[in-house]
Amino acid sequence: MLGGAAILSVPDLTGFPMNLNAGEIPSETSGPARIGLLTAVKPYIAVAAVIITGSILVVAIYYTLLDLAWIAFLGGILVASILAMSTQAARVELTSTERAAKLILAEYLLRKATALREASESKLAAVEEHLQYSEEMLPAMLAFVDTSTRYQYHNRSFRNWLGLPNDRIDGQHMRDVLGRTVFAEIEPYILEAASGRMVCYERTQVKPDGRRVKLSVQYLPQAGSGGKSGGFHVVTTDITTCENDARPEVAEVLLSANPEESSAAAWNKASKRVLAAIDGDEFVLFCQRIVAVANGGPLPAHHEVLVRLQEEESGHALPGAFFSLAEEYGLMPKLDRWVFEHMLQWLASPVGAQTVLAGEMYFINVDAETLSDPGFPDFVELHLRMTGAPGGAVCIEIAEADLVQHQGDAVAFARKIRACGCKIAISGFGHNRLAMRILSLMTVDFLKIDGSIVRHVATYPVQLGKMVAITRIARSIGVRTIAEMVEDPQTLNMLGDAGVDYAQGFGIARPKPLEEVVPFSTVSAELSTS
Repeated sequence: MLGGAAILSVPDLTGFPMNLNAGEIPSETSGPARIGLLTAVKPYIAVAAVIITGSILVVAIYYTLLDLAWIAFLGGILVASILAMSTQAARVELTSTERAAKLILAEYLLRKATALREASESKLAAVEEHLQYSEEMLPAMLAFVDTSTRYQYHNRSFRNWLGLPNDRIDGQHMRDVLGRTVFAEIEPYILEAASGRMVCYERTQVKPDGRRVKLSVQYLPQAGSGGKSGGFHVVTTDITTCENDARPEVAEVLLSANPEESSAAAWNKASKRVLAAIDGDEFVLFCQRIVAVANGGPLPAHHEVLVRLQEEESGHALPGAFFSLAEEYGLMPKLDRWVFEHMLQWLASPVGAQTVLAGEMYFINVDAETLSDPGFPDFVELHLRMTGAPGGAVCIEIAEADLVQHQGDAVAFARKIRACGCKIAISGFGHNRLAMRILSLMTVDFLKIDGSIVRHVATYPVQLGKMVAITRIARSIGVRTIAEMVEDPQTLNMLGDAGVDYAQGFGIARPKPLEEVVPFSTVSAELSTS
């Protein structure tokens, strides 16, 4: 029985030890009335059963004519019955007591859990209130980027600044959201943040109405499991402080729109300025070297072709600002043609021809809109004939995201380009399984393994396993692999054993003007004699 001083020591389901004194439990938690009634009646039922059994045995003894043997036998049965009844009654009482105690404990824990839930809901409501402020009203632009360099969170200010819907940001790679050129410019900062270091820098951005605004950008790393990086938060703040800072300047923003003009007029001028820059050859070509790392024999070096605006190189324009405008106005196919035409002209020059003879190849990115440009393959074929440059010296890159989103156009584009003698590469490869299926529909020469996989192979076995799987599949179908964004010797040393054929990144070579490119065989000879 539960006495007033009895203590029930029970495990607390909430995670900490708890001793319940029965006298401290509120009376309203004593259980349903029927359990109390049953507990009160059961002893009387046992007594009644004993009396009835005893009466039957006394009558039986009387009818045995008081035979001592029968009296002893029946008396033994009577005693045994009384003991059995008493034991059963005690067991029932104990079971009833235990169940009543468990019910009391369960009701107590339920009360406690309810109180904890209400407290948690109150705290959650307060957190959601602050989160709603960050999401809806905070003027600073917030975003979170995971270890694969994809956006997993952003607030309204960030979304409004980019002018993109949710599905064009969440889950998307930074390169696809910001554009390839802008991504290439801020890539060093991204690499620092991904390695766990806080990054702060300032940049200028052009608004569609022609205004130049100054931004302060912070990358705040978030620690993951085992002390490894779990991604980073992006905090962007508009720090334009005066009217002069926001004035449009042609030399810096490539726009001549007046802030007081209508938005349509400003955009019209911006579009004309983009076309004028393309038609006026206001660009320069850069190259980043791609070196062979495969075990089992030497391979020729290659190059990735990059395009920059002359004002960017002279420090008079924001890097990447022009290309975001070109993408906005659908002018990237025209810019891609400019790049291809000038690259072929250089390949036909004496220096370019020497690199071709050395077996070197030049990788040229094309925009998603170019994939659906039916005249682009004909343009390529025409200029190959005009310049005499070999198509085999050119490899056109299609981004994995563009391949998946524009599957039909990409497959047809690749088939026509290969008919011209050029090669095809898929860049940023390794995130979408559908891309692997699409490869069965087209012929590809190179797979460029995405940098978000490459830069973690030294610290994350899963990423290394993913790289090894990609290289094995690529070799089984006769495709070469290139590791993107190689930034340190440790990663570089692991690539050959993982089956990778080539590597590129700031840890190998930084981009340099095309006119400074010389055959890699010459570079190797100079290094061996120095």
